[in-house]
Amino acid sequence: MAKHDEFRPAYIGYWFNCQSGVPHCGVTCVNDPKDMLRALPEFNCHVSLRDTDSLQSKMKPATKVANAAAVGAVCITSPDASVIELLPKEYPYWCGTLSSFPKVLEKAKDDFNGPIWEKALEMMDDVKDKTSLERVAKLYDYL
Repeated sequence: MAKHDEFRPAYIGYWFNCQSGVPHCGVTCVNDPKDMLRALPEFNCHVSLRDTDSLQSKMKPATKVANAAAVGAVCITSPDASVIELLPKEYPYWCGTLSSFPKVLEKAKDDFNGPIWEKALEMMDDVKDKTSLERVAKLYDYL
């Protein structure tokens, strides 16, 4: 599980999927596939940004959000089609454009371990439940 002792943001994924401005904001980027799973709990603020008009935003799964939830982290995320099914509208770390990312990142840092951060963690805990194997398997139970 992610420790919440100090603010540690990261983009964990292939470099070609990372929006170009993210690394310039002090976000650690973990791009080596052999390090990705190990790195998930090392960071308490994950980043998943896509251009909301892109095909990727409309078609790719919410894997980064689900991974963040699995390790007890928050996720700064764009409102992709798959993500809006998991997180409520009032989630505090939506990021609609790359240009707004530095401001959302700063908000997350300012909120760290405060009531807004804790509420976001509760919302992410709900994502963890929604994406659990048991819950997904029940979707296939027709009896």
